[in-house]
Amino acid sequence: GIAGATTGGWNSLIASPSRGGGGMGERRADLFAILGPSGAGKTTLLDVLAGRPSPGHVITGDVALDGERMSNSELRHVSGYVPQDDVLPGTSTVWEHLMFHAALRLPGSVDRKRLRSVVWQTMRDLGITKLAHAHIGDAFTRGLSGGEKRRVSVATELLTSPGVMFLDEPTTGLDATNAAKVVDILAGLGALGVTILLSIHQPRPDIFRLLDRVLVMSSDGRVVYSGPSLDAEAHFESMRNVPRKPEAVNIADFMLDVVLSADDDDIDAMIDDFEKSDVRANGRNMTHTLRVRCEDGDGGGDDDDDGDDAAATPLTKYVASYPRQVRALLRRMVRNVRRHPFLILLHFVATGVASLGLGGVFFAAGKDTGGIQNRMGCLFFILLYLALMSLSSLPVWREDRLLFLRERSNGAYGVNAYFTSTLLFDVLPMRVLPPFFFGLITYQMIGLNEGDEDCLAWFVLTLIVTNVAATCMCMAIGAASRSVASANAIASLCFLVAALFGGFLLNKDQIPRYARWIAAVSFVNYGYEALVVNEFADNPRTFTLTSGWNSTTLPNEVPVPGEKVLSTFGFHVAEVSPDVAVVCAQAAFFACASYVMLRNAERETAPTWSGAWRACARFVGECWRRRYLVEKRSAARATTTTDEEESMLPSSEFTVAYDSDEYSSDDDDGEEEEDEIETLLDEAPMEPDATPSADETDEPAGDAPGDLHRRANSLLHDIDEEHAVSPHDGARNAAVAPMALRLLRDGGGSP
Repeated sequence: GIAGATTGGWNSLIASPSRGGGGMGERRADLFAILGPSGAGKTTLLDVLAGRPSPGHVITGDVALDGERMSNSELRHVSGYVPQDDVLPGTSTVWEHLMFHAALRLPGSVDRKRLRSVVWQTMRDLGITKLAHAHIGDAFTRGLSGGEKRRVSVATELLTSPGVMFLDEPTTGLDATNAAKVVDILAGLGALGVTILLSIHQPRPDIFRLLDRVLVMSSDGRVVYSGPSLDAEAHFESMRNVPRKPEAVNIADFMLDVVLSADDDDIDAMIDDFEKSDVRANGRNMTHTLRVRCEDGDGGGDDDDDGDDAAATPLTKYVASYPRQVRALLRRMVRNVRRHPFLILLHFVATGVASLGLGGVFFAAGKDTGGIQNRMGCLFFILLYLALMSLSSLPVWREDRLLFLRERSNGAYGVNAYFTSTLLFDVLPMRVLPPFFFGLITYQMIGLNEGDEDCLAWFVLTLIVTNVAATCMCMAIGAASRSVASANAIASLCFLVAALFGGFLLNKDQIPRYARWIAAVSFVNYGYEALVVNEFADNPRTFTLTSGWNSTTLPNEVPVPGEKVLSTFGFHVAEVSPDVAVVCAQAAFFACASYVMLRNAERETAPTWSGAWRACARFVGECWRRRYLVEKRSAARATTTTDEEESMLPSSEFTVAYDSDEYSSDDDDGEEEEDEIETLLDEAPMEPDATPSADETDEPAGDAPGDLHRRANSLLHDIDEEHAVSPHDGARNAAVAPMALRLLRDGGGSP
């Protein structure tokens, strides 16, 4: 059974009894529905019960499973969640999609044969075996219907054999026939021992008859009824100020009409009647029974379950290892491209056509003044062309964003694996191979530096790393932007500014002093400088500067070495490697920025720069925290603290974290002392009889840790009452923590 307690009074209102009043060993298999008008909070309640509360909501109370309180991670571990919208990979078949999730979400000890058996049995349970080789469908491929996609979504979560499944309005967007089929299949999952909790807006009579229990919510999110569906009609007819239900009206429609037409006073009366009803009393008794069973060591599950072992087993966020996740994602990406090869073929065809065309235009560039201009111009054009082609990577995070967030929240794979696989798949085929062939073709046709073979290698390497840097910059911009259109505009502007200060359009020695920083951060500047230096430095050719007039005193042609050409145009670098190293560093920086933005994508909305900065701050703070703990642990081993004041603190390292939105104070001393008092509360054991001796702890022998915990709680409670402040108020923490800590240190008993 499930009992939930959250803000708004949803306390112990959801419980799921065993079918037929079976014994303790039976699995509960109820179909529980949450009904209510639009905006009542059905999805919010379902998300809280499923351990997936939306960010920004203040949640109080507990969610219990079989009477045992569960954390959000524990709830996600033992349950499945099917959101309202079906987010599935359109190019995959049903079999491929389910095998993908089975390989990542089932234990690694399960062999391939067993995986196939689990997937096939799940498809049989949901009646989708005929769809095994059907494509799910996307904008390019016609695929499954809405009802079939909904069943595939349910099958995806059913693979892990969850004890509870949550579904957010599974009938939305379906016609009456498909909606009835979906709910009928969900009701049939009871034979598998799966308890189903779903939200539904307005079920038809044939759907309502399949429901075992219902919870009816008012427009403002309060619970009007929660109990067996068979008792709903009798309960509503027994309430005050509620008219009798017409014979021809569906009970579900009648209940919704009642709560929609009722004013606040009527809703209060309905809630009061429900609290006094036998249905409510039975629900309380059921919840109490479940909690007693849990406290007695019989949590209502199978008799052979070892509760201690289960509690001692740590919950891993992802079942599959990091390499396994990357391999599975890469296989799916390769399969998708094989079925939709247009983009990658476009890159190779465009590269071939552009390289041949450019080689033909600049074929056999000369060594006179015009030839020098042509060489520098073609190098700049090659670099700019490849950079602009990287704009195709702008939507790389947005195209599959919803799918990534959905599969990540379901525990299929993590951000690290998704980022690695996407980066590898986008960079290798489209950012390395096209520049490689582009460089080989154009270098020979234009007749660039004919020195040693290293010149060609440096030329191709520069094109590749510059293209990768441009791609990573586009990925970061795409991840930070709210739409592809805005990302396209921002990236185009960045490319234009980088090209302006790239060294070709504006002489490097003539850049205004206030704008030189732009050239210093422009990847085009370093990439173009590397290409130009590679072309003219150590070139065996002697270039000729020609004049446009006839003179008897001045020569019409002046032979100059390549190094002189470089200095004339403001290039004062003699080596290619430093510029290539800078471009590589910029590519790594943009890749890290892209990763941070992707890591910040906790919700199904576009990330913000402020969120990215917070993510960076959390990452840096975590690094410094770990370094501090290591240093403190080393110091603790080397020295023994004898100071009586320090002896009150636990010997183990501690960490206290605050939400920046909930805590702020200008009193640094208050913050430090607050950390100490909160640490005392967190670290002291709760058991009063688990009192170590004075030799086993740094605390004084007169203060047992359990007593210290109770004294600290009592002091904070008394201070809160005296000052009339909330224990969740950030200002209160900084104000009362020094007082409480001082009293604890002095041995005081009350403020």
